[in-house]
Amino acid sequence: MEFRVTADPIDELDVDTIVLSAFVDERPLKGSSGLIDWRICGRLSRMVMEQHFNAERYETLMFPSDGRIRPARVLMIGLGRLGDFDYDVYCQVLGFTIQAMVKMQIINAALPLPGVGLAGLEYGLATERLIEEASFKYRQLKEREAEALITIVAGKHRLREVGAVLNKHGRAQRGAP
Repeated sequence: MEFRVTADPIDELDVDTIVLSAFVDERPLKGSSGLIDWRICGRLSRMVMEQHFNAERYETLMFPSDGRIRPARVLMIGLGRLGDFDYDVYCQVLGFTIQAMVKMQIINAALPLPGVGLAGLEYGLATERLIEEASFKYRQLKEREAEALITIVAGKHRLREVGAVLNKHGRAQRGAP
């Protein structure tokens, strides 16, 4: 299993799936979710307005990108209410997210750390947890575990912090796949 960190635009990454998240009370969508919504012509906003996705905690929605962005699929994960989101909830949602990725056999994915930026959580600690969860849960894929690549998308000002955690775990890879 390999991890990378990049500040490159998530819609241009050479990955199969991008994994995004949103809060129930986050309207309009922000960050990577907002960028992808714009790139796919407001499709996410329409799904929210039509109540196909409400961003309730653990709610999931997978859909094809239809060629509007480089990744073929988008997986959305609901985070619940922003005011209820703390490090403990992050850990719960992250565990759920990684397990969903494993069940869907998502081998090559990019994701921002779910909810970390808007909730003001510490990026280094959140990255540590991502490495622990993914390293443990991707073992279920046995022979495919070695192929797994997760690219963490972070702002340029967070690359050093996230990269330091990857270095600490001997998982250092910088740049987009």
